[in-house]
Amino acid sequence: RSGEMGALLRERVRLLEDHPHVAEIRGLGLLQALELVKDRDSLEPFPAEARLTGKVVGNGLKNGVFFYPGGSGPARDVICLGPPFIIVPEEIELLVSVLEKSIAEAVAQVEG
Repeated sequence: RSGEMGALLRERVRLLEDHPHVAEIRGLGLLQALELVKDRDSLEPFPAEARLTGKVVGNGLKNGVFFYPGGSGPARDVICLGPPFIIVPEEIELLVSVLEKSIAEAVAQVEG
């Protein structure tokens, strides 16, 4: 079951691969992570003082989904996904749509 749901999560998260602030998506099964950058072409990170990861996590909570903060050093803005093994397809859709919205809101807060 976790393999099946993990494949669905990966398929849905893969839709964010072309996002202008997603540098890389990595993971296996239900454990996935997205590295966020200010510019995906140059891989320039957001400034540390922007605290982008915290903003994405906070916006996710505001929108009903918890994302794990991750990253350190040059790859400091990493959002980790680790849903429970009992997740259903509708919840995966919610998780990914809230993730995309939370990234957009966080970037707007930093750049706005």
